[in-house]
Amino acid sequence: MGGALTSFVGYGLGQWLPAFFIRIHGMGIAETATYFGLVLGVASAVGTFLGGMMADRLGRRDRRMYAWLPAAGVLIAFPFYVVALLAANPYVAIAILIAPSLLNSLWLGPAFGTIQNLAPMRMRALASAFLLFILNIIGLGFGPFLVGVLSDLLSGLFGQDSLRYAILIATAAYFWAGAHFLLAGRSIRQDLDAASSPRA
Repeated sequence: MGGALTSFVGYGLGQWLPAFFIRIHGMGIAETATYFGLVLGVASAVGTFLGGMMADRLGRRDRRMYAWLPAAGVLIAFPFYVVALLAANPYVAIAILIAPSLLNSLWLGPAFGTIQNLAPMRMRALASAFLLFILNIIGLGFGPFLVGVLSDLLSGLFGQDSLRYAILIATAAYFWAGAHFLLAGRSIRQDLDAASSPRA
């Protein structure tokens, strides 16, 4: 659920942030695509790599880090999104977005690795398929849709700025995602021990 809710925010942002910069800040399509592809795309890739590397390193001391690191990433990312979405200058906003783009990608390596370690060997492909199914149903299925619905509902109050506040509201789901990652951390050591025992 932590990964699904993080995907919910991620897919919503991925779909609507370019429209936000075009509508609210008056940027062109080509300029927006360049910044998102190069700046934010690279930050997300770096975050994915760092998440796996840091979780493995920190997890040697305490395996709860496989859940705590994703929790920290999404919870720390939220205030950066607030500042970026409320910034008046689009280039300042894009610069600020580098940090949460990196932070909200930290969960991928630890989550997929943990799923593989928890699943019996004969079910690892099925476990990955099920995880991707949930991520896409909740994330891709609802994230962009609900941001659009919220923007329409808020348009009477905020006009064109309704998209700004719709994205902000959707991004608050990071708190829900962080709570699930923290809850997973309560039992992850016992779960991993049980999965690696000979009886498992």
